[in-house]
Amino acid sequence: MLKRAVYALLFGASEKTVKKYLLEGTEGVPGLTSAQTEQLLTSELMQDILAAQKNRQGQIQAEGGITTVFGKSASLSPGKTGRNPRSLMAEEMQAYELYLLKPIVDYLLQIGSEEVTITAWQHDGFTLRFKDASKRTRHNSRINRLVKDRAIRDLGMPKWQVELERVTLE
Repeated sequence: MLKRAVYALLFGASEKTVKKYLLEGTEGVPGLTSAQTEQLLTSELMQDILAAQKNRQGQIQAEGGITTVFGKSASLSPGKTGRNPRSLMAEEMQAYELYLLKPIVDYLLQIGSEEVTITAWQHDGFTLRFKDASKRTRHNSRINRLVKDRAIRDLGMPKWQVELERVTLE
């Protein structure tokens, strides 16, 4: 539930939306009480994230748009169907997710469909089926290393911050 709330903020969601997520819970996990939600949202960590979100939205507003990690430009446009800073933040974050996953796609294409099948491509990861179970550990290590290397080398993330949640293998 906390992950959903933090990701929502990083993707540009309003504090009101995040509060709703925290109160309603997710996937069998009950929501927080109003007091717990208020305590969390006023914590130093969440206040720092909210401040960073507002800062980024201000930068997008001042610059008139974004340029994604792939070099694609997207401009602000007024109106109900236009692009606002929040939607551009979401596009920017989605581009970073894809940027981190691209080396995995290249690797999977290299080893070929005789060894692995992508059974599901989620927005932030993959579910893979390896045909030879004895090679799972080797491929898993390689996949983790590809993402970590890109995050550290290309995006400048400190090594201690780069930790993958999990790799789902069938």
